[in-house]
Amino acid sequence: NNPSVVIDRECFDRVGLFDEKMFFAADWDMWLRIAEKYEIKYIAQPLSKYRLIRDYRQAHPGEAEADYLSVLAKVWARNPGLSGRLKRQALSEVYTDMFYVNFRNRKTVAAARSALALFLTDPGRSAALIGARFKRKKEENF
Repeated sequence: NNPSVVIDRECFDRVGLFDEKMFFAADWDMWLRIAEKYEIKYIAQPLSKYRLIRDYRQAHPGEAEADYLSVLAKVWARNPGLSGRLKRQALSEVYTDMFYVNFRNRKTVAAARSALALFLTDPGRSAALIGARFKRKKEENF
């Protein structure tokens, strides 16, 4: 959610505008491109309120996963020196999230595909990530 963002026009001139081909991850893609060129500051206090609505990813998990993986591919293309460990961690997070979304939607084949991709990406983290995600979602009353 981006309701409290102030950005100079020069920033968009330098990094480009939102990728209009993306629906789910256009903001994430933009933030990563900005962070590659500028210092990002974080204010640790609420500056706005927002409401939660049904997660749109749940209705379109395949498109969401494609967008997330596209963002990562673009980051890696722009930054070829990133470590394999960081790449595995990023992919693990995407596959864990998509596993959960598909599992919650009772899309068992898609959930199994995400779980397999997670395991093949980082076997050591796969069980821990899925377990932590379920615990966190349970605590959030999902």
